Amino acid sequence: MNILYLADPNSTHDLKWITWFAPINKIFIIRREIHDPPSGKSKDDITDTGAICDVSIFSPLKVLNSLRKLKSIIRSKDIELIHIHFAEPNILWAIFRRFLGVPIVVTTRGSDILITISRHFELFSVQNIYVRQLYKLAFRNCDKIICTSSSQLNSINRFFKPKNEISVIRTGIDIEDLSNPTALNLPTELKEHNYVLMPRIMRPIYMHELTIKAIGLLDKSIKEEYIFVFLDCNSKEVEYVTRIKYLMNLDPDTSFCFLPRQTREELQTLYLHSSLVIMHPETDGSPVSAMEAMLFEKPLIIGPAKYDSDLFGEWVSKMTSWNPDDLADLIIDSLKNVDQHKIMVAKSKVIELGNRSTEMQKLNEIYKSLLTSSAHFS
Repeated sequence: MNILYLADPNSTHDLKWITWFAPINKIFIIRREIHDPPSGKSKDDITDTGAICDVSIFSPLKVLNSLRKLKSIIRSKDIELIHIHFAEPNILWAIFRRFLGVPIVVTTRGSDILITISRHFELFSVQNIYVRQLYKLAFRNCDKIICTSSSQLNSINRFFKPKNEISVIRTGIDIEDLSNPTALNLPTELKEHNYVLMPRIMRPIYMHELTIKAIGLLDKSIKEEYIFVFLDCNSKEVEYVTRIKYLMNLDPDTSFCFLPRQTREELQTLYLHSSLVIMHPETDGSPVSAMEAMLFEKPLIIGPAKYDSDLFGEWVSKMTSWNPDDLADLIIDSLKNVDQHKIMVAKSKVIELGNRSTEMQKLNEIYKSLLTSSAHFS
């Protein structure tokens, strides 16, 4: 297959989907203007075709030029299918499905459909009314809609009337590779120390302020025994990082460790030696970071967002509210009362429901069915 992805070529999540198909297919990628060109390993796996603008009623000439560019790429590269990653605002290109002339698949991830697009249906303004219609048309025009969690599927069915069935496909993790992870040396400040790991990057949606508030409520004995590890201190979200550092400094009794963004191997090492993993974003899909913690047999606390119960069930500690007292209680319980049975159940659920290879095979079958239908139609 010749597949064109509209995605961020440097996004770990996007690449987990895209690179799986690289060995036996011709992979092309086009990106939004705000995204950087491919770098690192992604350069070897995909062919960069440049960037396009976002669909906007305020820049009709730019949109027209980008549309012509898309059509030219489809013709010159013999593209058979377009797969759009992250629905907001990328799915709006599906409005031009008939002009582009190839099947279009879209994958939602979480905040795109659960927050950003949904807000257009909750806020009243002339502009929002118009934008709603554009998104409705775009979703109807997609040949296949894929979500990474059931809550996203429910949200789409609430606001739109897709003409085709929606599928849930999780990003998944590489079970076989992670079963024998590459263990590196821990950062010096963590060697011979117990620590709690917060693996999500520095963006407001991940609500790290709440974690720090909860840590501040912990007993002195816990603060003395554990270091609390946050990642991505070198994030481009400079203002947010500054706020997080400020909050850390307000609690001198706690030992914080604020590390730069980690490589895959470095993050695996942090998981392996951690005592507890915590994440509670405002909204979420089926997070890879949570599944990795479960596979590595680590106690896990997640937030009250709508997670799929078949994967993140009672074997995972879940906050009932966004209250820091609730999180503090869960931290204490998770550290003092480790339930090995629940930990092993969590691991088995990830192996059963979060295997990247199995999930991508599902996507491969969708691709094949769309190309078969397209060939029959033509």
